[in-house]
Amino acid sequence: MEVRRATTDANGELVVPDDVDIAGWWDGGAQVGDPFGTMVIAAHVDSRIQGLGPFSELLSASEGDAVVTLAEEVDQTYVISSITRIAREALTERDDLFSSSGGHRLVLITCAGDFVPEQGGYQELAIVVAEPPERSR
Repeated sequence: MEVRRATTDANGELVVPDDVDIAGWWDGGAQVGDPFGTMVIAAHVDSRIQGLGPFSELLSASEGDAVVTLAEEVDQTYVISSITRIAREALTERDDLFSSSGGHRLVLITCAGDFVPEQGGYQELAIVVAEPPERSR
C-alpha cells in the first residue's frame, strides 16, 4: 500500500489521506530504518464509495504476524506484538503511541468498532504495535 507523509492539523489530529488505498505516515515520528522512536502509519478502514481498504486486514491480524515496510533505500520487517482497540477520542491521551524515545517500533492505526453516523463515524480505533523481530522475542 502506498504511504504518504501526513501531518497533524490545528487540533493535533493526524490528517489521513481520503483514499483507502493510501496510508499516512506521521511526519513527526520515526522513519523506516531509524534505530529508535515510533513510526506511526494510519489509514481509513473503508469508504462508502471505495469499499474496504488494505488496512481492514488489521482487524483480523494476530500477534506474531509479520508486517513489512518498503522504502526507497530500506525495507524493514516487524512482528506484531499487540493489538488493542481504544475509543476514538482516547487517542490523544496515548502519548506512548507517539514516543520519539525508546526502541524503534511501528504503530498502525485504523478505524474499528461500530459505525455510528450521528456520532461522527467509527467509535473505536484499532491499534497494532509491531517491533523489529530481534525485539519481539
